Amino acid sequence: MIIVLVGASGSGKSTLEKLICKEFDMNKIISSTTRPMRKNEVNNVDYHFYDEDTFNKKLLNNEFIERAVYNGWSYGLEKDSLKDNSVVVLTPSGLRKLIKYNKTLENPFEIVSFYINVDQRSRLIKLLQRGDAIVECYRRSLSDVGQFDDVEEETDYVIKNYEYRFTPEQMLKHVEDGLSAYHEHIVGKILGE
Repeated sequence: MIIVLVGASGSGKSTLEKLICKEFDMNKIISSTTRPMRKNEVNNVDYHFYDEDTFNKKLLNNEFIERAVYNGWSYGLEKDSLKDNSVVVLTPSGLRKLIKYNKTLENPFEIVSFYINVDQRSRLIKLLQRGDAIVECYRRSLSDVGQFDDVEEETDYVIKNYEYRFTPEQMLKHVEDGLSAYHEHIVGKILGE
């Protein structure tokens, strides 16, 4: 199984990802990027940090499931990074490409997706409170516009966390409930119910 978390900037995806890894004993699927490491980030833990040449060679060798460019930096999910019992943070486009790629595999993964829906005002305040530069907050907020339209219909479960009314632990409970419902659905299909 691969759990996919989708959400706009500042929605709590990374925090929830860490909790899922810890509480459910799952692995984090690490994405790749050409952007410079930020303070407190670690190579091969937060991202695989590549220079442009290395990233482009991997791209030409068809090693990525998806590639996106944000603020001039490339981001991608490498095919060989997929593993069972994992969680990954993706954009809506990345989720679509992962699902499409998964269908080509001889032994496809079970993919269960969660959209974390937080209102724009709350997300912007959160980005500013954590110390992100105002210009960067504005840019990230603008880059999210339109990207998440209709994503609620494309994901398996939606966690509506307007004004951050749920703590990360409560969001984890929503994920746990979603996974239980998903497994009940699968068992029902197997049993013909």
